[in-house]
Amino acid sequence: MLLPLLPAHLSQAFFTERSYTRRPFILDYLPALFRKKRLVHCRYILAIKPASVLLYHVNFIVMNKHFFSNFNQQWPFITKCLLSLLLLCALHATALAQLVPPTNVSVVLFKPVTPPGSTTPALLSIRVSWTPISYTGDGRYYEILSAPTPGGPYTSRSVTVDETASLWEILNTDLPGGENYFVVRTVLPADANNPNGLASAYSEEVTFPQVGGLGPPDLPIMQTLREDYGWNSAFFWRNSNPCPPGNLAWPGVTCDQGRVITIQGVCGTAKLTTAFPAELANLSSLTTFDIKDCWTDTNNPVMANNVLGGLTQLNRIRLDDNTGLTGTLGDLAPNFLTMSVINFSVINSGLSGPIPSGFLQKPTVVTSLNQCHFSGALPADAKSLFFFNVSGNQLEGILPNDLVNTNSNNVRLRYNKFDVVNTPAGNIDIKDPQWRNTQTVPPTNVQVAPTGANSASLSWTPIGYTWDGGYYEVLASQTPGGPYASYGKTSDKTAAGLNVTGLPGGTNYFVVRTFTPAHTGDFTGSNPQLNDRDNPNDLTSVNSEEVSASIMSTVIGVAKNATLNGTEATFDFYLENFGTESLGGLSLPEDLDAVFGAGNYTFVSPPALVNDPGTITLNGGFDGSSDKEIFASGSSLPVGGTAQIRMVVNVTAVTDVGFGCGVYSNQVTASAEGGTVSDLSDSGTDPDPNGNGDPAESGENDPTVFTVAVP
Repeated sequence: MLLPLLPAHLSQAFFTERSYTRRPFILDYLPALFRKKRLVHCRYILAIKPASVLLYHVNFIVMNKHFFSNFNQQWPFITKCLLSLLLLCALHATALAQLVPPTNVSVVLFKPVTPPGSTTPALLSIRVSWTPISYTGDGRYYEILSAPTPGGPYTSRSVTVDETASLWEILNTDLPGGENYFVVRTVLPADANNPNGLASAYSEEVTFPQVGGLGPPDLPIMQTLREDYGWNSAFFWRNSNPCPPGNLAWPGVTCDQGRVITIQGVCGTAKLTTAFPAELANLSSLTTFDIKDCWTDTNNPVMANNVLGGLTQLNRIRLDDNTGLTGTLGDLAPNFLTMSVINFSVINSGLSGPIPSGFLQKPTVVTSLNQCHFSGALPADAKSLFFFNVSGNQLEGILPNDLVNTNSNNVRLRYNKFDVVNTPAGNIDIKDPQWRNTQTVPPTNVQVAPTGANSASLSWTPIGYTWDGGYYEVLASQTPGGPYASYGKTSDKTAAGLNVTGLPGGTNYFVVRTFTPAHTGDFTGSNPQLNDRDNPNDLTSVNSEEVSASIMSTVIGVAKNATLNGTEATFDFYLENFGTESLGGLSLPEDLDAVFGAGNYTFVSPPALVNDPGTITLNGGFDGSSDKEIFASGSSLPVGGTAQIRMVVNVTAVTDVGFGCGVYSNQVTASAEGGTVSDLSDSGTDPDPNGNGDPAESGENDPTVFTVAVP
């Protein structure tokens, strides 16, 4: 059959076995087509192939030559053939002209209204809309396609129900990352007469920047932060594309031109316990990095080793309240001077060390370094910044000239250890009038006066910063410049002096320093960032100027030696005055009952002076039991004086501890000046074996042990 796709009512006319002379033509069917309104149903017109019609008529002429023997008689037939063919081509072109894409195609982002009572917010969607074609009624529909590159190749996304549809919607997160380019076309579905179906050309291509969300190279980095570093729980980052346009991006994340430019977040109770991500260094378009209260485990701190230093687009770095973020500013951003940062804040972080010069060379930068652990002096070439807050650190030294003469009202230097004495007056005293009275510095005008043996009284002018706890500490050394030992602390910072005791005799060199503990405190004014007086650091000032005094000393030493002859024990007591003052009120008690037991001994020889300095009187009533004092009242020992006292006792009842022996141990305490000076005896004949003038040291107070054989 030459016309396999001819509609049934036409194929009967063309392909019956009736004479060709009686066969009707397309022209003969026009009235019927119009009456039945079939003209608008182009699938019937398209089913008639003009080439098939032409072949049919050629075949007819070849197979029926006799029919044309009288050509002049058959010209009406030929005319009808040609007119039918022309009309069919015209109708075919008209039908094809009606298979066109929709017009006015556009794409927009929109967010549906959240249903009343719903707690789940509606998700951001993409809407593609168009003006439908005017031709309807034969099952046509529209197909929406997209591609990641202009011009395709396109991927089919969806189809409409019919040709009356004018829009299509899809969740933004269901599209691939990056830009998407959309087209729409009209489709005539396949049927028995048109098995392959037909589709129009594509509509004009439309796009929307970043439709579909974030793509490479930043997408895998953000997914790593979410999955491997636990930022999903800390910042509620969903398991979706991190950065579709609008307000459905991950909280705190924004993008531009397919790159991440902002990461912001406050952790709250869900802290970060993983390392500072090295992958951040590859977010080369990042302009804002603002992560607060996340790394707070000071027992397992993290460090940011040059992670941010290569991000030249960064203009805002805020890492406030990350007390577990440690290291130095040099570690965090070693090339800060070449970066684009205009706002840098690490308030209440764990960062420490000196402040590099590069951080103080950009006058327009807002720099907030308060409540950290920075120490040392500010660089001498530091500039006066527009905003500069280093309150609550451990900074010290003289202020740089530019800061002294600052014109900024936003400079805060409080609660540090800056040198208020040697820093000259300047604009800083007007711009921040409280800075001098909030420094932990040593007191001034320190003076010292001896007050007796081994004691002195120190006085000073208290510092202006007397609140937030703390004290003054007095230190002394017998060597100029130290090392110093502590000899006492005041109860607070309002004290103007302190009496100290226990000093060694001779020249002593004194300094006083101030201590302020870590603290929190209220602020005044309307801006806590400028006035907050918290300081996480224990501050100890530098030492005051050194003062000296010659200190009198009272030092007594005693040793005890035992010599055995059978059951007779000879005890020798050796005393020496190691101080610079005469020792009055000597006392040397001996409790023999405690050594041998009451009634288990007798005196062979009572106490007697072997070495008499001429200032000691023995107690004639001494019996080692009811009267235990060896010296009579009024006994003394001159400076450098020594004395030796001996007594002999017979042990009448030896306590056998085994092997026919009794083992005994004993010590005595020599004292003077009403007990303010004393020493526990050392075994042997020398109260100060190492000869350093201090008989009370460890190892020089050993008990005297002796053994008595059982008779």
